[in-house]
Amino acid sequence: MHDELFKLQDLHAKPLKSDEHSLFLTHLPHHYYDENQPHAFMISETKDFHEAIRQANIFLPYVNN
Repeated sequence: MHDELFKLQDLHAKPLKSDEHSLFLTHLPHHYYDENQPHAFMISETKDFHEAIRQANIFLPYVNN
């Protein structure tokens, strides 16, 4: 888990359009709640409305809290 948190911190420092963000958004389900939060944040920052809805529809079935 410790390594995962450092990866998440690194992810926050990168621009939202980076390859790391795209890769992170495709790895579902996340194992930790702390991974779901940045995932939801990245979806909320998506500029294209239809893309944001598409990403939310993929993500929401995995949210359990």
